Amino acid sequence: MENLEEKSVGQIVAEDYRAAEVFENHKIDFCCHGNRNFGEVAQEKNMDVQTLINEINKVTQGKAEDQNDFESWPLDQLSDFIVKTYHRHAEEQIQVLRPYLEKICQVHGDHHPELFEVKDIFMEVSGDIAKHQKKEELMLFPFIKKLAHAQGNKDVLKALPSKAIEDRVKMLTDEHDSQGEAFRKMAELSHDFMIPEDACMAYKVSLQGLKDFQDNLHKHIHLENNILFPKAMKLIEQLAA
Repeated sequence: MENLEEKSVGQIVAEDYRAAEVFENHKIDFCCHGNRNFGEVAQEKNMDVQTLINEINKVTQGKAEDQNDFESWPLDQLSDFIVKTYHRHAEEQIQVLRPYLEKICQVHGDHHPELFEVKDIFMEVSGDIAKHQKKEELMLFPFIKKLAHAQGNKDVLKALPSKAIEDRVKMLTDEHDSQGEAFRKMAELSHDFMIPEDACMAYKVSLQGLKDFQDNLHKHIHLENNILFPKAMKLIEQLAA
């Protein structure tokens, strides 16, 4: 990959998702705060820029297998993919994880009191995520699909609430920040979802489930913050010109 220092971390991951592995390893947020400049982020982390570039180039060598080029996807295709792949999966995982967390708090809470706070945070943020996804599906994605179909047709654009779309994108992006912060707090409390030696199977399933949920959330937010939303905003500007 070329000219990494001139790009945002979100743009780097958008161009090749394999770079996310490097950012995850160094606790660099490429989803909620993906608009930050790569070089500036490296400085904030007190990391050698060239070392980080070398790591990214190493994992992105060669052609990626089974990697979708989301940047080239039409907006309607990408929004449908997000709903089917990430929204539905999140809904399923929330239903699985909530009772598991209740159970392990009862069984292991005396020796691992941090579990109670992890559970409380997940209960709150999972409810927020469920509401958030419905907002996207009902209040934003239908308009994004109309935008995609409106290319070259300014009459269609005039019928769309462009300012409302922009406001909703801003609102949902802010909610992404809150979701990311909740998972950062849970990761901190659980030492990055580390499974202790005395963990039973339910404990292991719970922490691994939270880790998987976090990883999927990062990918989910990345697709929206760094690809879907910017492309929609750019299209509004083009159609309004």
